[in-house]
Amino acid sequence: MISTTEYRPKSLLEEFVVCFYFNKSDKFEYSGYANPTTNQELFFNLGDNFELKNSIGQVTSQRSWISGLQSKSVSIKSSGRHITAGVIFKPWGLYTAFGINAKELTNKTIDSNLICDLSNELDNSEFSESQFFDLIEYKLLKSIKRSKMTKVMQKITNEMEQENLATLSEKLGRSKKSIIESFNKMIGLSPNKFFTLRCICDSITVLQNNTKIKLTELAYNQGFYDQAHFIKVFKEHTGLTPKEFRNRIFKT
Repeated sequence: MISTTEYRPKSLLEEFVVCFYFNKSDKFEYSGYANPTTNQELFFNLGDNFELKNSIGQVTSQRSWISGLQSKSVSIKSSGRHITAGVIFKPWGLYTAFGINAKELTNKTIDSNLICDLSNELDNSEFSESQFFDLIEYKLLKSIKRSKMTKVMQKITNEMEQENLATLSEKLGRSKKSIIESFNKMIGLSPNKFFTLRCICDSITVLQNNTKIKLTELAYNQGFYDQAHFIKVFKEHTGLTPKEFRNRIFKT
């Protein structure tokens, strides 16, 4: 059984970060999958064995790394004493706080030292939840290079779902190409691909929390024009149909 503690910073980091987390178990044996996500993550393994294999075949088992948006399910393995901790960033967080190009990070992992170095602390200390949260908040605040999102990106992320790209382009006085390039750089995908992925992530949350919802209803609620299209896109991102995904949840 894993115990999980979350902390939501109230500092400047609140603009870029969803939460800090700390997971702990004396023994945890697991081989399975993590769902697609629109968020970015700074990850630390403080326990025994933990390995991630992403959709492009990259295997990562270092003590720490940064991962970008994951448009497909990733394979994870954990064994022994399990202590994992980290930071979940908002979809634009790594670019706006640290200048990391999200397009180069999508479906990949990179060296965590690009934003903070905890190598000495990881080798020499055992953290409590509160100690980790205090340390990582201090380190990130020292590393911030940018203070806020651009107004254009705020407009795009807030209004993209209500208006098509052509209308938004005219309202902002920017070309569609410019908007797409900004979106790719800050978030890692084009606007259309990002919002499709977000619909799939929202669908996964519904399937995990509502065992009785009809799949046709779920498809329409997420903006898909029919169930067949929903099933096709869902499988492209998760490797499973919505029905297979729900059945797997019931078995675990």
